[in-house]
Amino acid sequence: LTNFEQNSYVQMVFTGIKAASAALILDTVIRLAKSSLHNKFAWILASIAFLMITLVNINAAWGILLGALSGWIYFSYIRKS
Repeated sequence: LTNFEQNSYVQMVFTGIKAASAALILDTVIRLAKSSLHNKFAWILASIAFLMITLVNINAAWGILLGALSGWIYFSYIRKS
């Protein structure tokens, strides 16, 4: 691979692969959001987790754990009400 990394054709192929994989990831995110974000709390929680992971640069595993804990607390409170 190191022999071909300076080849312009190989660079164009990798650029296309990067674009295609980004599109596939975006499609997956949209489908996942449609199937799992059904209420205002879920949208807010997902937005906060996204911002924390991208802007604050916390590990995604911590974002998932904090989201799970927040959801558990929220729905425990809803059941009691």
